[in-house]
Amino acid sequence: MVGHNYSIRFALPTNLTNETYFLNVTALPDGMYSPYTKIVSITPHLYNISVTVSLPSKWIVPSSITLTGHVSYSSAPVDTKVYVFVDSQRYEAIVRNGEFHVTIKPKLTLIYGKQVVIVDTVPSNLYYRHIVSATTTLYNPFWFLVIFIILLIYIVLNKTRKKQEKAYLIEKYVGGEDEL
Repeated sequence: MVGHNYSIRFALPTNLTNETYFLNVTALPDGMYSPYTKIVSITPHLYNISVTVSLPSKWIVPSSITLTGHVSYSSAPVDTKVYVFVDSQRYEAIVRNGEFHVTIKPKLTLIYGKQVVIVDTVPSNLYYRHIVSATTTLYNPFWFLVIFIILLIYIVLNKTRKKQEKAYLIEKYVGGEDEL
């Protein structure tokens, strides 16, 4: 039997958890030796990072807001990438020295209410993926203007209709052929 030490390096997937994984390792020697297969177990030890975000409590459309955040592990800054999701919009930022800033532009179709912003860190090196959310209250003054215009049109059309009905009744019963 011939024995040698070998080492290989390979990238681990980023969606691992702190569970045991099994790898099949097969040695294919030259010559007349037969292949050898061994099952090797690995248990990755990844670290949970801390992500904090801050967002203004009020968001008035059409102005943009800035989301700021900090990513760390045991108070040491962690550099990674983050994705920020607002409705169907996705933003991304690079975390440098543990800090990131994302300017969010609103859609004009957003009306009023609680807006949830989700921040998702990209797993990197020795750290797990981490997801946090923040909320803000959205105000869109354009929708109040649209509602006011619709109400104004309704009032004008209603008054016009009433004037037409009144003119019809006056013509029919006062100046027409029919008697009361």
